[in-house]
Amino acid sequence: MSWTEDDLRRALERREAPEGFAARVMARLGEPERAAAPVHAGLFARPWIRMATVAASLAVLLTGGLMQYEHQKRERLEAEAARDQLLTALQLTAGKLKLTRARIVGLGNERRDGGERSAEGRSE
Repeated sequence: MSWTEDDLRRALERREAPEGFAARVMARLGEPERAAAPVHAGLFARPWIRMATVAASLAVLLTGGLMQYEHQKRERLEAEAARDQLLTALQLTAGKLKLTRARIVGLGNERRDGGERSAEGRSE
């Protein structure tokens, strides 16, 4: 539906108040004021609903807390396993380096000893 300027003028034109409107307004002015009830008061006015809401909130919080705890525990265990693997790899590497060093030192000693022997053999 498309509004035209004439439609808007008709919708917004001044109209007379219905019969008895002023009397109803004046009658309500004499009545004591009623406090506006909050919209949610009816729902939470029942104690069992409040308790159920609190219980559900606690359940959600506890579940979230437990999930976070399990996640951190799993990460800690994975980190410990990675550390153990690293330590094992370092021990193996250290052992291999020790063997390699011993071989290199042994070869150096053989060359030195062999060189001295051949020099001694020549002088004799």
